[in-house]
Amino acid sequence: MKLLLTLALLFVLSSCGRGMPADPVYVSPTPLASDAAPELALSPVSPEPSPIPTPEPVPETRLIPYEPEYIPLIPRWQEGEDFQLEHFLCDFDYLMHTLRLSFPLFGPAYRRHGLDIDIIEEQTRRAIVASNPTNPQAFSLILRRHFFQQFGGFGHLYQHWEARLHLVLANIYRYSIDPYGNFIHAYSQRIYEVMRDPAVVRFHGYIEVDVGQYEAGMIDPANLTTNILAPGEIAYVNVRQFNHYNIEHDLEIMLAFYEEIAGFDHLIIDLQQNPGGFSRYFFELFVNPNLTTSLEWRVHEFFPAGANNRIYADALLADMWAYDPGSVTLYYNAADFIVENNMPYFNQDDLQMLHNVVTWNMQIDPLVYERAFDGKIWVLIGPNSMSGAEEAAIFLKETGFATLVGQPTAGIMGAISAYKLLPNSGILVRYDLGYMTDSYGRSFEEFGVWPHYFNRSGMGALETVLALIEEDYSES
Repeated sequence: MKLLLTLALLFVLSSCGRGMPADPVYVSPTPLASDAAPELALSPVSPEPSPIPTPEPVPETRLIPYEPEYIPLIPRWQEGEDFQLEHFLCDFDYLMHTLRLSFPLFGPAYRRHGLDIDIIEEQTRRAIVASNPTNPQAFSLILRRHFFQQFGGFGHLYQHWEARLHLVLANIYRYSIDPYGNFIHAYSQRIYEVMRDPAVVRFHGYIEVDVGQYEAGMIDPANLTTNILAPGEIAYVNVRQFNHYNIEHDLEIMLAFYEEIAGFDHLIIDLQQNPGGFSRYFFELFVNPNLTTSLEWRVHEFFPAGANNRIYADALLADMWAYDPGSVTLYYNAADFIVENNMPYFNQDDLQMLHNVVTWNMQIDPLVYERAFDGKIWVLIGPNSMSGAEEAAIFLKETGFATLVGQPTAGIMGAISAYKLLPNSGILVRYDLGYMTDSYGRSFEEFGVWPHYFNRSGMGALETVLALIEEDYSES
């Protein structure tokens, strides 16, 4: 599978295959949840997908309409001054203004987790005033405790600590740079620019890192665990996370394990405690060795056209159109798109701040035509399956490559990330600018990815799979 642009934290870039079709892809939508009890095994049959309307031609400018960013940054801290409370209150107001224009997931956060942004904002502001921080590090600690920790990573809303390492050129973005040191991709350039802003460098400091030593130290030798649950019949694999640095190391282990379990009937892959990472990990270890036919799937991403979103969305869409125009389609009217595509489960309360829609059309082609494992593949998911693990689950749900068992995932995903610099403190904030849905408009952030089979009453995911396998054996 050829990865698009090889950007580390993007769903479409870490999951998409080569050979994407130029025309819109018709795929089977994600089955909807029924009103039946979760322990009932099978999801109901979904209706046929609605036809996809022919998109309007992309304007030559390829710029997304946006709302102006009008909040004044007063007072502004100047080099050599002492930090005052007003500098940090200004940064916090600037952050909240940006998020209210640009972050579309406060509705799902409230409905799923009871997180009321009005209350959180008020409590955080009070905490800043009461603590009266005198330096950016103290202000950062207040934000982390009273604001970001409330969301627990939901919507990838957090302080972007990765900026501290300053490995942009040498590490995760190195594939986006030509031999002369110039960025190939506009999206990488935008992220690099904000990470290298003097305020960010001042806050985080500059740390010289031996990249080779750093990458070697990032390999977790216990990241992947294999086991035989029933000799000759059932094999099991647990993956801690989709660690980019572990791909080659773990692929060797997995290929040897495929040889060991040749002839087994079932392989269970446990992602229940997997916080995500590079979904490329999942594809290289579990999909590429076992894919014998091309698979297609798609997801929709709705997003507000705030000024900060435009910076990152414009850049990524320009990259994608240059790479393969058929891989992404942009629609400018979210409300019309919902009606035309018959999305009855889209939450209308969220629509007021959503302006544009991106449809990610994805395809993966086989690299080999003989499966390394010829049995049935099961994947366990749950509320601690996040980010890249959810991206893998979406692929599995949409294509049927493997059977999902467990509970709905965490709902922490998003194809496009945006970044916001708080200019006085130098704190860099990351958030997902998109609201992702299945073909029926049901938000993945609000509901997670639903398994094909829910846990049975009184059973965990593994016990449920073993019960299903036992029933299959008894019936045969």
